[in-house]
Amino acid sequence: MRKLLFTAALSLLAFGQEESFWHFSGEWKSYNLNNIKTGSVTADTWDLATGGQLIAQSPKTSPWQVKVNLMTANALFPSSDMSHYDGSLVARDDAARTGVATDKATNFGVAGEAYVGYRDSTWDVRLGRQKIATPLAHHKEGARLLPSTFSGATLAYKNEAWGVGTSYLDSFKQRTSSQFINILEHALGTQTAHYTGQTQGDMYIVDAHLSYENIALKAYQYFMPNFISMLYAQGDMRLGDALLQAQVLHENSVGVFDTNLRNGTTIGGKSYTKGVDVLTLAGKATYAITPHTKASLAASANFAFADAYSNVMAFYDGTPLFTDTLTGNVLFSSNYGKALGTTDSSYKAGTLGANATLSHRWDEHLSMQLVYAQYRQNFSIAQHDINAVIDYTLGAWSVAAKAIWVVDNGQVAGDFFAQYRLISVYHF
Repeated sequence: MRKLLFTAALSLLAFGQEESFWHFSGEWKSYNLNNIKTGSVTADTWDLATGGQLIAQSPKTSPWQVKVNLMTANALFPSSDMSHYDGSLVARDDAARTGVATDKATNFGVAGEAYVGYRDSTWDVRLGRQKIATPLAHHKEGARLLPSTFSGATLAYKNEAWGVGTSYLDSFKQRTSSQFINILEHALGTQTAHYTGQTQGDMYIVDAHLSYENIALKAYQYFMPNFISMLYAQGDMRLGDALLQAQVLHENSVGVFDTNLRNGTTIGGKSYTKGVDVLTLAGKATYAITPHTKASLAASANFAFADAYSNVMAFYDGTPLFTDTLTGNVLFSSNYGKALGTTDSSYKAGTLGANATLSHRWDEHLSMQLVYAQYRQNFSIAQHDINAVIDYTLGAWSVAAKAIWVVDNGQVAGDFFAQYRLISVYHF
């Protein structure tokens, strides 16, 4: 990866002979977070941090692309009150990787993006550190101070009717991390060799898109040798002011990981002699009530297979399901080494999910969104989520207030969780 960074730097220097080459942009963000828990666990924690991105890139009018994105995250929580420190904004992933408590995690800066590429109306080729947006591997821009980024090579071709793409990814920087970690090691942590017989690995992605009149189809195949294969497919149909969507997600263990599970290797102390077998089906209907108001209903079903590990795994910041909410962002199960055994309620095997969303925009400045979601596992007790978001934008500045209330959190009766976020962003 250092060679890739040097390549990007040399390219910048070569192009930079022209004063007009550089285009600078970025953002500065402040993020205030408050978590409240009651029930089996009682807690009241805060986190306050600031950070941003400084981007230098070649003009978008040129097909040859060079981009460097310097990112920084800085905790502002007072050290005198660390007993109430949440620690999820700045370096939670680094803390999970090093074993250092989150209240000792340090502020950091990192070259989150550094790539060279070529882009025109049909082709997009990139080599280096970059943001990508796919259902199961995503940059998750806006969810925390910084986005998640990947290193590798991506190639995409598209026209008005169809498109194809392929990616090779070798490392991942989670949104609360200062480090690019091998992509396989990030998923399994210190258990990588135990499960797969190797300490390093890669991810390969092939995708295809097809559009015809009011119908759009897309599919992504992810493959990590000796670990896992994941297939995501989605179909959309637009009928006047309505949009109907369906999706399917299938994950299964492969190679050494599959063999080890079938031979008795455990996950969280439990045996899964049929390996990993995940199947989720979901649907969504969205209707434009007015030009400024939309309502949607979504439902999902995670199947549970006997003797198989059937929890949905989303360890690279993807939130693939239509029923995902703000609380279904699997932030902690996408931390270092948390791919197995740490599962958001919406991703548990046997869970039925439902989601109702109402969004409204008053004008170009003010908008809001209300969400109600329910996750019920095997028809037992349900988790109820209510999310409320209000956004205000004025020129380059925006502020968002978000509230989350979760009843029977984690499908545990009597457990309550509330989270309040205040996010201010200035773009330049």
